[in-house]
Amino acid sequence: MLQQADEFHKKTDGHFDICLKELLEGMGYGPKDAERKNKQPITHPASEQRFFVDSKNSKVLLNRQIEFGGFGKGFALDQVAALLDKANVSHYCINAGGDIFARQGKGEEAWQILLEHPEDPSKAIGSVKIDGVALAASAANRRKWGDKHHLINAKTGKPSQGVKAIFLVAATGIEADAYATAIFTAGFESGIPLASKLPVQMLLVSSENKMYKTPDFAAEFFQ
Repeated sequence: MLQQADEFHKKTDGHFDICLKELLEGMGYGPKDAERKNKQPITHPASEQRFFVDSKNSKVLLNRQIEFGGFGKGFALDQVAALLDKANVSHYCINAGGDIFARQGKGEEAWQILLEHPEDPSKAIGSVKIDGVALAASAANRRKWGDKHHLINAKTGKPSQGVKAIFLVAATGIEADAYATAIFTAGFESGIPLASKLPVQMLLVSSENKMYKTPDFAAEFFQ
């Protein structure tokens, strides 16, 4: 996973970063509201190597605290899908808290996924059908405290601004999860050109309710 994290870091121009744990905790991010405190974030020299993977000797050097929240659910999604495929299950849909992988069996109805309204979880703005691919969704309102949230722009070290939600389709769960995180945190204006470099289909909703959709994101929108 460290090797994959490094690849995603490079492919997203540094916007996907698993080394933001100390920064998040310094902003007061924690499992419970009672444990969140206003602490000064920890900074590191920009030139410092974050981690190094020595595959030949099965060793890892860590210079930062890491966390796999940016693509951990996507990784788990792929593992479960592989188990179902191995067991010859042909028709299934796995939902890992907003990260979804679905496969349509022969003669079965397609899996239709609702796209949650970024301001009202009881509503949907549209739907999309997926088969043999993964869909990841991210929104800042899911983990928010005060004026902060958990989706950090790796370039600025601050909670990302300009995006309300992203819905992204990719070949695998880990790709969908990582790329959705990277594009969301890059912001609306920077996220669009970043997405054009990546193998994704997506819908991006700005904080001003502007919507950008890649031509191949085959969603049906509700009135």
